[in-house]
Amino acid sequence: KKLAQAELDFHVLRQSSEVLHAIMCDAYAGRSVAELKEDMMDALADLQKRLAPLEPQEEEDQMQVRFLLQADRNVEEAEALARQGREDRKTYAELLEKAKEKQALPQEATIRKHLCFGRWVYPSTPKDGELWPPLMLTRSGESDLQACMEAVSEEQVVEYLMWERWQIWEEAFDITKRTGRLVMMSSVNDLEGASMLTSREPRFMKAVAKVSKLSAGISPFLSRKHVMINAGIFFDALFAVAKLIMPQKVLDKVAFSNPGALPGQLGVPVDALPTFLGGTSEVPTTSPLYAEEPEELDVLDVAADAF
Repeated sequence: KKLAQAELDFHVLRQSSEVLHAIMCDAYAGRSVAELKEDMMDALADLQKRLAPLEPQEEEDQMQVRFLLQADRNVEEAEALARQGREDRKTYAELLEKAKEKQALPQEATIRKHLCFGRWVYPSTPKDGELWPPLMLTRSGESDLQACMEAVSEEQVVEYLMWERWQIWEEAFDITKRTGRLVMMSSVNDLEGASMLTSREPRFMKAVAKVSKLSAGISPFLSRKHVMINAGIFFDALFAVAKLIMPQKVLDKVAFSNPGALPGQLGVPVDALPTFLGGTSEVPTTSPLYAEEPEELDVLDVAADAF
């Protein structure tokens, strides 16, 4: 009986872990593109007719699948997104090329002085069969959005965020094409030490909203879920109020977790994640996510200074 119960507990735990992973990342992350294509066969055929002739990237099965998923499987909306994406790719062609070639933007150094944000580069590679999500991280407690927006324009922030996002899109697209499994980005915001004074900046939020809208057509269905950790009592209370007034579709894009649980929920081993996300990997000083640790006060020095 004990053995049977143990096996049952393990099965339930495994299912719970899988459910948590889907909640924290996305239910579609890791799904077979071929299965998704079969599931949406009629809608995909309709979308192909509407968009004909297709542009080179649109000929890829995953691109058509991503457009439909981005539009909640609504063919008309998917068509509108694809057509808008065509125009936006022309508008931002030079920027996207710089991102592809990893050419730094002039505003990057200035933005990085105030914004602790960027791609986490894994220190090791996944084993065969593993699929670690590309991670875009923000350390709000180490950022000052007001100072950032005083130093650069809204469009410069849009360009920088798009530049970062497009590099992840290129990688996610290539891995999906190679493995046949849908790769999606996980976005995590560490709120440790964040304050409402420096974290709420309308100009920055406006830039983020524009990037989100552009991405829906340029890099569709790259991500949907935004995970927050170390939220604290204040942010928990704020979100509790927000749930009363915000639509469920918006709320579904937000999840809360903690560093201890995050590695398992992301499906990434602890030694491949930074310390502030519950991992054991130190953040390189060259990383845009690096922040100097505050000096620890020596009790004896403080006592001596007091006299």
